[in-house]
Amino acid sequence: MAASLQEPLVWRKDFFQDWLQAKAVVSGVSAYTELPKLAEQFAGPERPSQFPTATPHTPFSILVVLPLAYVSFPTATKIWMVIEGAAWLLALWLLWNGLGDHKPRTFPSFLGFALLSLAWFPVMWEMVMGQLAILLNLLLVIAFLQWRQGREVLGGMALGAAIALKLTGWPLVLWLAAERRWKAVLATAGSTIGFNLLALTYLPWTDLLKYYREVGPLASQLYAWNALNISVFGLTGMMFRGCATRAIQGLSVSPLVEAPALVFPLGALLLLALCGLAWWGLSRADLPGKCRYDVGFAVFTCLSIVSNPVAWAFSLPMALIPVWVLWRLLAEAPDPLPWWGLGGVAVCLVFPQIFLEKILGYVYDPAPVPFLIGLVLLIPLAGVIGLGMLLIRQARLSQACEGT
Repeated sequence: MAASLQEPLVWRKDFFQDWLQAKAVVSGVSAYTELPKLAEQFAGPERPSQFPTATPHTPFSILVVLPLAYVSFPTATKIWMVIEGAAWLLALWLLWNGLGDHKPRTFPSFLGFALLSLAWFPVMWEMVMGQLAILLNLLLVIAFLQWRQGREVLGGMALGAAIALKLTGWPLVLWLAAERRWKAVLATAGSTIGFNLLALTYLPWTDLLKYYREVGPLASQLYAWNALNISVFGLTGMMFRGCATRAIQGLSVSPLVEAPALVFPLGALLLLALCGLAWWGLSRADLPGKCRYDVGFAVFTCLSIVSNPVAWAFSLPMALIPVWVLWRLLAEAPDPLPWWGLGGVAVCLVFPQIFLEKILGYVYDPAPVPFLIGLVLLIPLAGVIGLGMLLIRQARLSQACEGT
């Protein structure tokens, strides 16, 4: 991670686009100007952006980075990495204390575990890239704990902030509606709208509309075809269009069947089917009390990770709550999971996908990678779906779910 703060790698961080966007706002330039133009204006022609379009990040996300526009980019990246590290440790600490059981006896033991968790590859990669997944994870942890204590409005505000920040977590709203927690649904919807309107304090309304009408949909089209896209739409995209992108250089993968028109409709149907199956599995498990809540939130958090048209493996830190809930269930299980199921999911969640992409590129370049070989890049998607399945199975067996 330290190497990513040094020249010239520091200028290849994803965080560069957020800093440029913040610089544009404080300088009176449209935040959704194409990134190459912003890079030339604020970083110089020798520091070009690797992204050809405007940044796909939301208007509300600018507020998080806005204070860093007043320092140089190398300094901003160091501050941002510290913020991310603190947010990760805070999320862990909130879970240790919020769930009560199985927490370390001393702060040093917690700190040792927390520092060890920073070695999880998706966490390291997220911090290297300077993305938003760790902050999103913290917001999900806050929502999880607030709703667990019956604080519907505060939980809704936290989830609303996550949705406004990066359109993350909306499947949880479907779960809340299915659970008939209407106060939480309304709080989430109202907060999402409110945080978007807050962006009008530093953006003109034309920029707000431009994002949702032009920039966001264009980003979905451009980045969805990247071989590293682990969303449900990444699977249907690889199947029916193959992988190659105009936005950033990526591995080329041949489609199973050439039918690009099916990518988004079938992706949406598959996602809805997964949500339906998750709800059916939870209903059949007939879980009591807080166990029903914990497992339901965890399963639909898994779906939230892979539900948008574009999702990257550095989004996997948001799997912290599902992993935590599964760990607590395993601690009370009279019949533990088979090693191959638990081990398989663990391997998928730590899988260094980006390195395999480079190996496949070296082996096959310039020819496209065959579809069946390219599927291995979706191992993180399999891990997230498998994690949700293990949660439902284990909840039915765990003594932690009895009498709660």
